[in-house]
Amino acid sequence: QARLRSVGKTGVMTLGSAQLALVNGDGSEVQLMRDARVERSATPSQEAAVFTSDFLHFFVDTEQVRSYLPMTFSQGGTVVSGNTLEYDNLSRVAVAQGRVRATFVSKPSGKASVSEANKPP
Repeated sequence: QARLRSVGKTGVMTLGSAQLALVNGDGSEVQLMRDARVERSATPSQEAAVFTSDFLHFFVDTEQVRSYLPMTFSQGGTVVSGNTLEYDNLSRVAVAQGRVRATFVSKPSGKASVSEANKPP
C-alpha cells in the first residue's frame, strides 16, 4: 500500500494512494498502480479534485495527472471519465479521449433568469 503527500508552492495539499507506486529520483513524478487515487485539496477558488484509475501518472511540480487506462475525474458535481485522460491543474484543462462521459454542474449564480424563448407574453 503506497501513500504520498505533496504540498505545492501555494500550500495546497495533494494526496495519493495505490497498491503499488514507482517514484523517480527527485520525487517529481509518481506512477500509481492498482486502485490508484489522487486527491487535490480544495482552495478558496477551487473545489477538491479527485482522480481514480488503475494507473495514474502524477507530475508533482507541474500539477498534472495522466492515465493511459480508463480514468475518472471529479470536482464538485462535475464528473468526467474516459479511456484516457490528461489533466493540467495550472491551466485547468482536461483532455479525455476514447469513450468519454461527462456531467457538468455549474455553480448557482444566485440570480434567476428567464430566456427570451420562455418569457411569458
